[in-house]
Amino acid sequence: TSIAGSTLDTLFRGIEELNFYQCQKLTDEGLANLGLKCNAEGAIIREAMRLKKLDLTCTQITGSTLNVLSRGIVELNLSWCSQITDTGVANLGLKRDAQGTVIHPAMQLRKLHLKSTLITGSTLNTLSRGIKELDCSSHLLTDEAVAHLGLKHNAQGVVIHEAMRLRKLDLCCAKITGSTLNMLSRGIVELNLSWCSLLTDEAVANLGLKHDAQGAVIHEAMQLKKLDLSQNHTTSSTITGSTLNTLSRGIVELDLSYCGNLTDAGVANLGLKRDAQGTLIHPAMQLRKLNLSQDYTYGGTITGSTLDTLSRDIEELNLANCKNLTDAGVANLGLKRDAQGTVIHPAMQLRKLNLSQHYTHDSSITGSTLDTLSRGIEDLDLHMCNNLTDAGIANLRLKRNAQDDVIHPAMQLKKINISLTKIANSTTVAALEKEFPDLEFGYP
Repeated sequence: TSIAGSTLDTLFRGIEELNFYQCQKLTDEGLANLGLKCNAEGAIIREAMRLKKLDLTCTQITGSTLNVLSRGIVELNLSWCSQITDTGVANLGLKRDAQGTVIHPAMQLRKLHLKSTLITGSTLNTLSRGIKELDCSSHLLTDEAVAHLGLKHNAQGVVIHEAMRLRKLDLCCAKITGSTLNMLSRGIVELNLSWCSLLTDEAVANLGLKHDAQGAVIHEAMQLKKLDLSQNHTTSSTITGSTLNTLSRGIVELDLSYCGNLTDAGVANLGLKRDAQGTLIHPAMQLRKLNLSQDYTYGGTITGSTLDTLSRDIEELNLANCKNLTDAGVANLGLKRDAQGTVIHPAMQLRKLNLSQHYTHDSSITGSTLDTLSRGIEDLDLHMCNNLTDAGIANLRLKRNAQDDVIHPAMQLKKINISLTKIANSTTVAALEKEFPDLEFGYP
């Protein structure tokens, strides 16, 4: 729009919500017309608008007049404000003069969005500690900036600033190593570290439980429910998963896609582990959704040998482009019995499973162990599994023995992708269509 903001001073001061999305003409001076104004003698000419929610997404403001706005704003969106500066961000926070007198208190923010700005985060320490949701996804953000969100003491142990009481934090694309993640609030439940290509296993450990040599707790694990550690397919991640065992067992959604150095041992750190005497070392994460997909140009190292340790409550699992995945690995997702018929592990309660491969890989999956998988699977992707057999596909269907006893019921399939496989037998496809009359044959 053409709004510059020159007449915003005429608006009713009781407005609580304003949206200036993509108002490219809005100026810092125009924005100031929403705020408090005093004359040269300090007398109030105009009260600040009693805003609670303000959206300035995709505007050209620098933030130079954010200090005059109501301190009662609880939700502010500055995403894609390409001109916003660290000094501008400081105008949202607490400011004192040289004598320590408060010039302006911090805004009472609960949600702040700074996505795709050019800030370094050098003034994040001035912001309200009451912020619950913060989006700082920016390629200029540093480890020091992350530290500004956390607990900080001086050399004498006196608290300089408390940790923000964050519940949700987005640091996507930040050039951080993760060395200061240990300083953040342990109350964070959702954390996005996707495309943070410099992250290490040690950084992941900073999210988890840590003890000193005497066993005393240095820091508790974050109370995470959702964690994104996925990487960009153009970068090389060093995360092997060696410290995933330290993370909260309460995580229900975890994304490790394109972590090309993730190992089977790393995957095992998400699962149940016992020592040689059977004593529990750590329980399995309470996962419902897990993404272990790999970049098709590399394919990762995961064979699936430790998938049997994972929670049986996982409902959505992505193993796309895991070129070393075997039929035995797939069987680790399913029901397994010993020679006496005792259940070693039940099948995962999967609803959606992606085993698709890429044409650059020669997949070893034939489908010979698909019969062990949960019959509750509704969406199955076998795209480009180039050694998939008709017998393998038959393992999805109802199977009876010679006495007509049910060996296994049919999967509850609603969607299947068998494109670019060797399943060219029209009889096999027809049998699927007959058994699953509403089946959708999905294609990429």
